[in-house]
Amino acid sequence: MKNEKIKIGDWLKTVGRDRFQEDLGRSTQLVTRALDDGQFPSSWYIGVRSWCYANNHPFPEHLFKMADLGPSRTDGKQNANYNGVCQVSDVKSNTSVAQ
Repeated sequence: MKNEKIKIGDWLKTVGRDRFQEDLGRSTQLVTRALDDGQFPSSWYIGVRSWCYANNHPFPEHLFKMADLGPSRTDGKQNANYNGVCQVSDVKSNTSVAQ
């Protein structure tokens, strides 16, 4: 048998979908959306990880939507999209000031 990663529906059956929803405070609609997408939202990562460890369940890290940040720069150069200007709001006058 290949080393295949578990799918979200199979994982929820293993851990118990109703208990998962109740313990984490996730609505049926949100969990159904994750099932349809085939992945959990990345914002659930820490809560699901903690729940898995607390309940002795395997943590399915591969089932989370994580942003693809692309290759990281290790040569000390800035990102090509960064122009070096930081916008700071002046709260008193409600205007933006370039620094």
